[in-house]
Amino acid sequence: MLRIVVYGTGALCLLTSAVKAGTCEVISASGTGLTKAAATTLSTEALATLIANKSLKAEGDIQTACKPIMVMTECQSTQRACK
Repeated sequence: MLRIVVYGTGALCLLTSAVKAGTCEVISASGTGLTKAAATTLSTEALATLIANKSLKAEGDIQTACKPIMVMTECQSTQRACK
């Protein structure tokens, strides 16, 4: 499992690679921000960056789920990507 921590302005992004299925993978990335919109943006941008860095091509829609953590919000975005 690959984990990269990126510090931004008042936010934290955590990138994670997940389940493999043949030549395709389900890629997951999370982002934490002060608002739901910021956390969603961070998680989807982190997902796009991770997919590009792995030289994969995204397939299908991005699924994003968010949950509150204290005064911040954490969002997890996932998408299937293939070679």
